[in-house]
Amino acid sequence: MPRFLAVAKAEVVARVNEAVTTARRLYLPELPGQEMIYMAKETEALRYLSLPEPDLSEYPLLAAEVGLTAPSAHELAQIWANMGALWRQAAAQNVAV
Repeated sequence: MPRFLAVAKAEVVARVNEAVTTARRLYLPELPGQEMIYMAKETEALRYLSLPEPDLSEYPLLAAEVGLTAPSAHELAQIWANMGALWRQAAAQNVAV
């Protein structure tokens, strides 16, 4: 590949990555460890939803947020599980980015 095409391609990729980063900032806060917390919430939610009668005391993230984001642990777990699925769909559309 000629050098000028390689440089142009790198510049375009950098611009696309910058645009995607800017768009993601609208929905995801840039806080250290935040992605890890979101992943832990989804994991906890999926475990909670997989059981017929889960004990909320075994799910500290859910217990701490019940009443803030949703009125019940089941509803909150459903929100977290759905958000994880939505983020995976969005990420799959931007895999090359």
